[in-house]
Amino acid sequence: MLDLLANFTPFSDQNQSPRNMYQCQMGKQTMGTPVHSFPYRADNKLYKIHTGQAPIVHSKLFKNFLMDEYPNGSNAILAVISYTGYDMEDSVIINRASFERGFGHGSVYKTINIDLKDIMSDETVERYQFANHRPPSKRKQGEEPNKLLYNNLSNDGFPYVGSWVQSGDPIYCIIDSLTGNDKVGRHKEKEAACIQAVKLFGSRNNNDVVEKASITLRFNRNPVIGDKFSSRHGQKGVVSMFWPQEDMPFTESGIYPDIIINPHAFPSRMTIGMLVESMAAKAGALLGTFQDGTPFQFHESGSQLAIDYFGEQLQAAGYSYYGSEPIYSGSSGCLMEADLYIGVVYYQRLRHMVLDKFQSRSLGPLNAITRQPVKGRKRGGGIRLGEMERDSLLSHGISFCLRDRLLHCSDAFLAHICIRCGDLVSTTTEPITSVTEGKETPLRTFCRNPKCKESQYINENQDSPSIEPIILPYIYWYLTNELQAMHISLTLKF
Repeated sequence: MLDLLANFTPFSDQNQSPRNMYQCQMGKQTMGTPVHSFPYRADNKLYKIHTGQAPIVHSKLFKNFLMDEYPNGSNAILAVISYTGYDMEDSVIINRASFERGFGHGSVYKTINIDLKDIMSDETVERYQFANHRPPSKRKQGEEPNKLLYNNLSNDGFPYVGSWVQSGDPIYCIIDSLTGNDKVGRHKEKEAACIQAVKLFGSRNNNDVVEKASITLRFNRNPVIGDKFSSRHGQKGVVSMFWPQEDMPFTESGIYPDIIINPHAFPSRMTIGMLVESMAAKAGALLGTFQDGTPFQFHESGSQLAIDYFGEQLQAAGYSYYGSEPIYSGSSGCLMEADLYIGVVYYQRLRHMVLDKFQSRSLGPLNAITRQPVKGRKRGGGIRLGEMERDSLLSHGISFCLRDRLLHCSDAFLAHICIRCGDLVSTTTEPITSVTEGKETPLRTFCRNPKCKESQYINENQDSPSIEPIILPYIYWYLTNELQAMHISLTLKF
């Protein structure tokens, strides 16, 4: 309760305590305004929201610490209504027109640090320099003077500030002054990025020699379906749909909500402070004043309840005493047969975004030893399908999907097995020699196991061929070979 972040939650005394603790964590995860010195910083990763606003309802500490200078959210018109089914399970519906006006828009800044000493193993770093053209002595015959090696880089080997780079585009170039060879660094992210800033750093001894550089990239991160939003009361949810404004519900005065959340979010969570904030901010927006949301101002045994204090303000402005209004359906235009709660709530956009987390693949990079998918999202790896996931697929009766996941998209391997002795390792194919090369007859596949005397061609014994192809996981074949090296024979029975 005494924490600084906890005191930023308005009317926190009217919330269930775990919700206040959730907000204390989410307050650190907001996509807000962390600094004002963006051009001079080189953070590894930095989140910024473009449409930050001062909250209409805030506590005294919020004002004392001048947090208005660092907004971390926007005042949103919030309707508490079950509408369209896209608001189930804490998901939120956002008005598409509000999104197009800039609601929740933000950017991510990433900085790449380049050090010549780390890149070049040669001790004499002076022979390497950032440039986009070869030195005069190393030009090829007929090559134009100062010809740019890479068109999107400037003469000094760095990209132009404000230009956009796609995945795989060069973002810096280093030239070896002795050999004239170039080494280029490329944009590794799959997202397109804007070059926000390029900074060069010289050495203490020689300011003319640039040994280090940093390139700041800016990624546009406007909200997409699946991005996370939250109020200041632990009511978090992801965007499930951007609903067209013409289909959104609207009030008698023609107000369309920016956000719709489900009323089921309140009974079990008991975040009454959010309902009070909605009333207070609504009254503040109508009267043009900021409202004091410092906790422990109102009490049930006091002279005035919170609902009376803000309800009278709403009534004076010509609105309902309890913050509810008649609302018309956007699809039919008919009046809904209920007074629905609508007001203003300060909403935060959190930095948990789909573009940072989504991962999917069918086929892709494999481990060299096991031939199974590598792990890691950046490497294009697969997601582990465990035993519980296997049980889920089996319970749905989709065993072919399970086989596809665990075999064909993993490490399917075509092996040959001797059906007489059941050995996987002893089967072999006749090597290509000068005698067999160019012949139309297939190469001889036979079993080398001494216990198995079959050594005929497959096509010569069609009735009971000894060697059969079989598809199995490569890791099983690998295990069979490992055990064979320890004199443990693994056989299959038919």
